[in-house]
Amino acid sequence: MKFKKINQDQMGNLKKNKKLEKKHIKTVFAVILFLSIYVGRASAYPNASSWEMVSPKNNEIIKSGELFINVNLLDSVVVLKGTFEFYIDDDLITNFVKFSENRISILYTLPLTEGKHILQLKIKSNSIGYLSPIVSTFYVNKFSGDRKDSVIVKKADFFELSGDIYGSDKEMNYSGTGAQNALAYPNVPHIRDLSADVVARVGQVSFPFKYFNTTDQNYYPGNMSRNYLQYGIRYHGLEFLYGDQTPMFDRLVMAGVRVKGWMFTYEGPKFKIQVVNGISQQKQEGALLSDTFRSPNHLPIAPSNLRSGADSLYVNPGLYQREISAARISFGNRIEGSVVSINLLRSRDDSGSIHYGPNASDNLVVGADESFITAGNKMRVNAGFALSAYTANIKGGPVTENQIDSLYGYKVGFNPVTFRNIFILNATTIKPDQPSTADYITAVFRSTSKDNATDNLLTIDYHYFGSSYVSFGNPLIQNDLWAGTLQDQFSFLNRKIILSAGATYQENNVAANELATLTTQIINGSAIIAPSQALPTLTFFVTDQTRNTPAGANTSNLVAANDAMLSYTGLLNYNLHLGDNITSFHVSYTADDRTDGIYTFNSNNITIIGGGITETLMKLNLSLDLHYSVMNYSNTDMANMQLSNTYSAHLRYEIRKIRTTISIGADITSSNEAELLGSSYSTRDLYNARISANLAKGLSLDVEAGIAPYTDLSYSSNSYQENYGLVRLMYNFDFRR
Repeated sequence: MKFKKINQDQMGNLKKNKKLEKKHIKTVFAVILFLSIYVGRASAYPNASSWEMVSPKNNEIIKSGELFINVNLLDSVVVLKGTFEFYIDDDLITNFVKFSENRISILYTLPLTEGKHILQLKIKSNSIGYLSPIVSTFYVNKFSGDRKDSVIVKKADFFELSGDIYGSDKEMNYSGTGAQNALAYPNVPHIRDLSADVVARVGQVSFPFKYFNTTDQNYYPGNMSRNYLQYGIRYHGLEFLYGDQTPMFDRLVMAGVRVKGWMFTYEGPKFKIQVVNGISQQKQEGALLSDTFRSPNHLPIAPSNLRSGADSLYVNPGLYQREISAARISFGNRIEGSVVSINLLRSRDDSGSIHYGPNASDNLVVGADESFITAGNKMRVNAGFALSAYTANIKGGPVTENQIDSLYGYKVGFNPVTFRNIFILNATTIKPDQPSTADYITAVFRSTSKDNATDNLLTIDYHYFGSSYVSFGNPLIQNDLWAGTLQDQFSFLNRKIILSAGATYQENNVAANELATLTTQIINGSAIIAPSQALPTLTFFVTDQTRNTPAGANTSNLVAANDAMLSYTGLLNYNLHLGDNITSFHVSYTADDRTDGIYTFNSNNITIIGGGITETLMKLNLSLDLHYSVMNYSNTDMANMQLSNTYSAHLRYEIRKIRTTISIGADITSSNEAELLGSSYSTRDLYNARISANLAKGLSLDVEAGIAPYTDLSYSSNSYQENYGLVRLMYNFDFRR
């Protein structure tokens, strides 16, 4: 058996990095273990931060026939109405459920027997998936009042069909000498969209169906189609979906990548499993460079005997089809508190899916996380970590045991060929001594005064991504950095004044193998003052970001940074009620001041000042909106110049008898030339008219037409005009039997 010779310095660095890696993993394990032990006694369930029960309170006593359930949706979560399930003592109730932007309300007036009752709520969101169910206990005393004074409703219609259907057709026409330079779809004659989000329920079995199709996909294809189709079946805690999925398992391993395949979910009282399998990247064939399309190095025509992908200098690369499988297994009692989850992912490029492409890769990730919330939602904590393995090029297959021992400098103890179906090990595999972990800890603390006059929300977040951490299930990973954030929000006088402040420190080069380390500090704050509806509302935001390379590093201008950006915005809104009329004023001011200590010519200042007035004549059902804004720009070599002016006017009239709204508008923008910003001396206008009508219950129609001329005052050959017409039909329905 041959071993690769390693010098003392390399061996020392290898051992040192291993110790640091092990120490880092042990620390995260210790934190998760501590949280698991601590929160085993807390009343909590994962994802509870996304919705909370307002009434009835747990163990509250109510009167029969007067059960009113009120749930708040937090963190701007968007829920799927058709997935909502409401149970009282294991009986499914579907009547009189009302959804609003941030709330779910249910009025249940059927008489309830005296004593203890169990209430359970379930729902699914667009981004998180199924929220952990809300389970609560309440007690009923004797029935109050006469039965005839209380509305009696039946329970659980046997059949239900509900959802939304949407269709639109936008026809476009471009004319003029600069039509080919138009920024928006110069060669596309129309954009036609059709979507449906429907749920059919028979008894306690639901059949969800989601569909979206756009003709725009034909003109601008991507690595994953924007068209999608999803359908499946749900029964209590079981769900099977087929088609296009966007699973959100956790923050590190599987977080929002598009998958075309199937997804299975089972959720029990103390156990939950989610499994997804499919394709996360469609194949796109590459091509050999020819004499009409050569590389920047002006290489000759590719040799006739060139093997596919053998020399990337001759190849215009495509994309391999990427297959992915992932699972999330959760253990714990959601009612009692702590839930620990294990996350697994395996993804591999299909090296035979295209002829000409870059390196086909292999990825294996394992992770764990802890989620809990204390009673009363006073504290929420999430912590997790993940470890990844990554092979950059799998085309050559795995190496032998002797070769892997030589590559790693020590005896591995197994033959990589044996495990080739799980993961391929070869010379392009990330070595264990290189940082390939990621972890995070997030804690939220809330305190409220007894009279609800004041409220404090403190958030602490830490996350770390090693330079070699790779997860094909998380498209938003920024490797080689760690960051810490402290954010506090304080409101008082019953939210008439809301103040917030935060600070973030971020540092890259965690592996210390780059030429320089970049640190970023961000300080932000905001204030919202809204004393009453009769007085103005003032809003203010400020962000100060500083980036720099610490002294002593290689401060070459190619790798160093030394800049700062100060941004602040102020908004003033005031509604003046004069009889049957409402006059609304708004003024805004935004400034971005950037200072670059290395490339001083990049330093600049941009300010935007805007204001407007909206006049609403209630008796006439008429409203007029006027707005003006100006953008100014300056830098070290240029005095303050007016970069653009925008004028807008919109008139809206409502015909209430036929539930129809007619509106017309005009937006005119004139721009000056600024070579550094790529703007030209020009005008861009938009004139449009729109009619919106409610044709029937849940059915609405929008018709819009517009003219949008663009005039380049410096080069008339760039001028063009867009004419468009838009028809949009929307139908929201809920049939029950």
